[in-house]
Amino acid sequence: MLKIKFLIIAAFIMSSLGSFSLYGQIGEEIRSYVDSSEIVLKNGRRLLLNSLREHNYDKAGEVYLYLLKEMDDKPYDAFNYEELLYINMILGNWSIFADKAKNFKVFIQNSTYPETYPLIDPLYKIVLNRNDQILENLNNSKIDDEGQKVAALFLHLIKQQQTDETYDEMYRAFMRQYSNSAYNDFLTLYLPRPSLYLAWSWSIGAHAMATTGSLERYFPSGVGGFMAMDLNYRKLYTSLFVGFATLDLKKEFIEPLLGVDTEFNKGENFSYGQVDIKGGYFILRNDRFHLAPFINLGGAWLQSTRFDLEDGNDPDIYLFNTFKYGPGLHAEVKLGEWNYHGGYMGRVPAKHYVSVKFEAIYNFLNKAESTKFNGDIYNVNLGLVWGFGHF
Repeated sequence: MLKIKFLIIAAFIMSSLGSFSLYGQIGEEIRSYVDSSEIVLKNGRRLLLNSLREHNYDKAGEVYLYLLKEMDDKPYDAFNYEELLYINMILGNWSIFADKAKNFKVFIQNSTYPETYPLIDPLYKIVLNRNDQILENLNNSKIDDEGQKVAALFLHLIKQQQTDETYDEMYRAFMRQYSNSAYNDFLTLYLPRPSLYLAWSWSIGAHAMATTGSLERYFPSGVGGFMAMDLNYRKLYTSLFVGFATLDLKKEFIEPLLGVDTEFNKGENFSYGQVDIKGGYFILRNDRFHLAPFINLGGAWLQSTRFDLEDGNDPDIYLFNTFKYGPGLHAEVKLGEWNYHGGYMGRVPAKHYVSVKFEAIYNFLNKAESTKFNGDIYNVNLGLVWGFGHF
C-alpha cells in the first residue's frame, strides 16, 4: 500500500516539474522571439529616409520596392497612406500617386500599420523644401490632366501650409471641370474644402462715450470697458457687443420721483450701459487689415447709482432706457497668428490670431425719460482680439 502511494506522489511531482519546465521554456521562447520582418522594416525605413535626404533616389526607390515586397504577405503594411503619397511624389512615381489618390477609400480602409521608425514629419519636410523641384517633375510627367491638377493642388497646400485664395480657386476650378472625377473622394474626404473665410473672435477693451444735445450739459464724456463677440463670413461682418461706463454729473438738477422732487448733486455717479448687434460689409478684408462700415442696433440706458439696486424697495432711476441705432466703422489690424504644421494629416487646423480693433459709432437715442436729457451718444472702442479661422 505504501509503495502505491509513493508511486502516485512521485508521478505527481514529476508531472508538476514537467509542467513548470514547459511553462518556463515557453516564457523564455517568448522573451527571445524576434520577428525578422519588423527589424527589416525598421531598418529599411531608416535607410529609405536617409537615401531621400541625400537625394539618392535610385537607392530610395530600391529600398521602397523591397519593403513593399517584404511586407506583401504580412498582416500589416510597410507604409501608411500618407507616407505612400509623400514617397511617390518625391520619387516622381506619379502614376502610383494617382492610383493611391483615385482609390483613397480602398487604401485608407485596408491599411494596417505597425509602430515603427517614424517617417511622416521628415517626409513632409522633404516635400515642403523640394516643392518647386517636385512640381517641375510633375509638369514633365505623363499622367493625365486630372492627376496633374490634383497633385499640383496637394503640392500647393503643402507649400503654403494652409489653404489660401489660390488653393480655393484651383479646387473649385477642378470640381467644375471634372464634376464626376475618379479623384473626388480624395478631394472631398482627404483634402480640405475651400475656405469659407469664416472667423470667430472675442475681444475686450476700452469703451469711450460722449453725449450731445441737452445730455451734454449734464454729463461729460466717460471711459469704461466693453466685451464683444464677432463672427465674420466672407464680406459679412457681425458682432454682439456690451459696453459700460460711469459718468459723473456735471451740474445738479431736480427730478420728480414718485411724486417727490429729488435733487441730484454735482459729482454724483451714473451708470451708462449699452447692448448692440452690429451688421456690416467689409470694403477691405485681407490677411493683415479689415475695414467695414456697419449699422448698429441695440439699447442704451443711463441709471442713477445712488440707490441700492439689489434692494427691491428702492426705485430704479433711469434718465433714459431706450432703443438706439446708428452707423459705425470697424477697423482691425492683425498682430500675429500661429498654427501647427508638422504634417498634413488629412486636415488643416484652424489658425489662431491676435489683433487690435478700433470702432467709431454714432448712436441716435429713440426716447429719453425727460426732455432734460435729449441727445445722442457717440462711442469709440479700442480693444484686443483673440480669434480663430480666416482673419
